[in-house]
Amino acid sequence: MGSTRLPGKVLLRLAGKTILAHCIDRMRESAVLDDIVVATTALGRDDRVASEALRNGARCFRGSEDDVLGRYAGAATEVRADVVVRVTADNPLTCPEAMARSVREQLEGGWDYVGEAGLPYGSACEVLTARTLFEVDRIARTPAHREHVTLFIKETPHLFTIRLLDADPARTAPEIRVTIDTPEDLGFLRSMARRRVLSFRPFRTADFIRRLREMLLTKSQMPADTEDRGGCAREASAANGGCQ
Repeated sequence: MGSTRLPGKVLLRLAGKTILAHCIDRMRESAVLDDIVVATTALGRDDRVASEALRNGARCFRGSEDDVLGRYAGAATEVRADVVVRVTADNPLTCPEAMARSVREQLEGGWDYVGEAGLPYGSACEVLTARTLFEVDRIARTPAHREHVTLFIKETPHLFTIRLLDADPARTAPEIRVTIDTPEDLGFLRSMARRRVLSFRPFRTADFIRRLREMLLTKSQMPADTEDRGGCAREASAANGGCQ
């Protein structure tokens, strides 16, 4: 709830549900998780986040506002996790298929950390063993490492076994931005939902990419004086990561 660019964003609504509820849905749709835990702060302002997590069938772990790494470790300890899938609560379009693929890769290869490159920005997850998470929690001490859960792993790759996958071609679109960090990000996804470019029944990353590209291609072929041209420009900007 403490976002400065878009306060309370995880409880804002998109296509009839909160952003947090969509994130929980995407994780459930992966069909590879035993538990879903929302790791929020112990601050009173996040009581609504905790309530929304429970209302949508997830567990909730509460801890320090600044020590996000500690929150993750605490949540993993509480549910006795062997493998942890990290998804941030401002990514309602996290890809369930990519999540399932990364978890399978970790289980089959025994990797400490698995990531996937090439997905739309805001669609990826991270998979790491609980043992790795606890080790990072033990040795990472800088404020940046405590705030950004997997930063220590990325900065010290020689200490871990890391597997980076390339996204499936149908889901490869790194130029498309689908995280929600600003009012413009939320406006873009709401617009796509109204136009049925974005559908949650069910959500499929490849279908969304295909419909968005088809829409942008169609609009790019419209005459320059078409009344809707300004809206197309704004949508193209968001699709290309322009809404920073």
